Amino acid sequence: MGYSAIKFSHKNQVVRITFNRPEARNAVNPELVADVIKATEEIANLSEVKAVVITGEGDAFSSGTDLKFLQKAMAADPKAVFDFGGKFSASVKALYEIPVPTIAMVNGFTFAAGIELMLACDMAIASEDARIGDQHMNRGTMGGPVMWQLPKRIGLQRAMELVLSGKWLTGKEAERYGLVLKAVPPEKLEDEVEALLAQLRSKSVPMLQLAKKVLRRTSIFDNDQEALKYVTDQWGAHQAPQAELKQGAARFVEKGE
Repeated sequence: MGYSAIKFSHKNQVVRITFNRPEARNAVNPELVADVIKATEEIANLSEVKAVVITGEGDAFSSGTDLKFLQKAMAADPKAVFDFGGKFSASVKALYEIPVPTIAMVNGFTFAAGIELMLACDMAIASEDARIGDQHMNRGTMGGPVMWQLPKRIGLQRAMELVLSGKWLTGKEAERYGLVLKAVPPEKLEDEVEALLAQLRSKSVPMLQLAKKVLRRTSIFDNDQEALKYVTDQWGAHQAPQAELKQGAARFVEKGE
């Protein structure tokens, strides 16, 4: 497939999607939205993908919606802005529904639509000097996906603070908030992501997919017994192939791994 606003690569069981509008700090426009959705469709047709990494070219993960596009669209046809918002939400949903683990490699400015794309990923590892925030309120508007993403990730009180104040956090501050898994010096960002990928590559694809699905679902149960029943039912219905179970048991007995 051809892409105009992202780079797509598939190597060593990992897909990498790189937002590729560095001249605009990877601001989100219709082309980038369409490319993200197309990339998730391509991933669905690939075998043996164990993880997906999302990042941005240059000094930004994504600085948010392309305001130049937004101004022109509002002047020409306000309805087009609403339609764009719906398509953007669809792209966030498409990233969220990738069946294998997804990692946001947050390398710089991550604002508004950018934080929504980051939060669509299961985990985020950031550069210490990244700048991460909602920022919609600073532009006289309100975000879409971020309104349910942030409370789930960091709790209601801190979500209120970030959304209502429009403030941004450094990577290290985002780590303390629980907004990202870890923040590291910029020169170590690639290595940190690769260390996590190395652990995922050793795992079974069906079990990675099942564990992700079950963790997502059990996180919304209020009743512990219902959660336990769901986990038990899923395990019974989707056992790993016997060969993988035997190999895993053998490794544990022999090496304690």
